[in-house]
Amino acid sequence: MVLVVDLDGTLIKNDLFLERLVYISFSNPLVLFWIWIHSKNYVDFKTRILRKFIIKPSSVIYNELVLKYIADNRHLYSKVILLSASPHFYVEKIAIWTGQFDLYYGSSVVNLKGIKKVDFLKALDIEVFDYIGNSKDDLPIYSRARRGLNFNGTELCEVL
Repeated sequence: MVLVVDLDGTLIKNDLFLERLVYISFSNPLVLFWIWIHSKNYVDFKTRILRKFIIKPSSVIYNELVLKYIADNRHLYSKVILLSASPHFYVEKIAIWTGQFDLYYGSSVVNLKGIKKVDFLKALDIEVFDYIGNSKDDLPIYSRARRGLNFNGTELCEVL
């Protein structure tokens, strides 16, 4: 049995990409435009935006409920995986900093969001898993998970 955990809005309380995007939009829209026209695709755009800032995993606001769930239930899982639509370099920093994950994957060519996460897990030969997420974008993965947990901002709730 595998536990798969989402990053933005789940393991961490905010979405750093959206925060950076808004910041650049207001502080220097020309930089945002330059990044957009020089990006190969959406994943490249996200990566370029996040690389414009130094991301210190120690300064990220972690979701203590999710970290506690992982720690308390680790014995139930053969592997705990961090899987996110965020760029891989960023997912890797967070996963290594927390020390809670056996494997971690972020977007590199394909944006690992929604059904793409399901396809990615199938490619890894992971058919049975529990999933912790927080978004309507997670509905396709919840529908294939053995057990789904949703972080709604204050608590973890079972997804039926």
